[in-house]
Amino acid sequence: LTPSGRGFRHHPGQFAFVQFSAPGLADEVHPFTISQAPNDARALRFTVRDLGDFTGQLDAALSTGATVRVAGPFGHFRLLTRNRAPQVWIASGVGITPFVAWAQALPDDGAEPVHLFYSARTRATAPHLDELEALAAQKANLQIHFIATQQDGRLTAQRILNDVDGALADVHVSFCGPVDMRRALQHQLKAAGVATRRFHFEEFEIRSGLGLRRLWSYLRASQHGDVS
Repeated sequence: LTPSGRGFRHHPGQFAFVQFSAPGLADEVHPFTISQAPNDARALRFTVRDLGDFTGQLDAALSTGATVRVAGPFGHFRLLTRNRAPQVWIASGVGITPFVAWAQALPDDGAEPVHLFYSARTRATAPHLDELEALAAQKANLQIHFIATQQDGRLTAQRILNDVDGALADVHVSFCGPVDMRRALQHQLKAAGVATRRFHFEEFEIRSGLGLRRLWSYLRASQHGDVS
């Protein structure tokens, strides 16, 4: 998306509320992670997985030139830019979206290692994997560990420990994926020495008695960064 006005500036990993103008979609408002680091043009990219009636319509309903209203940015799941310790990023499926933006924002000559563990059924069902591997070839400290669960099974703390090749006590872990997976890995990693304060995640769930339409109206009224 490119802004028709001044747009807004976001931090890598943040999300926004999106409303599409296409027929059948205009009454729906949904939050999506911005899967791209900030850029001078203030363009935005969203990566959407087909998870239901609404997202299943997008591919057929949208076309180049359609108007999209965006309110944001929101969220505190951000890249640890001042961190000097090694980082472990864990993503499952469409949970990769904030980490794509994070990877883009890494300096090319970064010193502290960043290990991205990306879990999906197969390479064919892993969005952005080729893009991330290309970024890893450019970023000196970024390593991609892809886990094809159909073949390799579930990601475990032991697998992380083996691939990081060292103790986890000083590592900062950032996670985006299913709740059950997060709870299992958080428990395993704590046993391996990762303190709770070093395990970062953001619950990407919208639970409000306001309803999304009223919440959207409130957000648009309170934000100055709306674009269309």
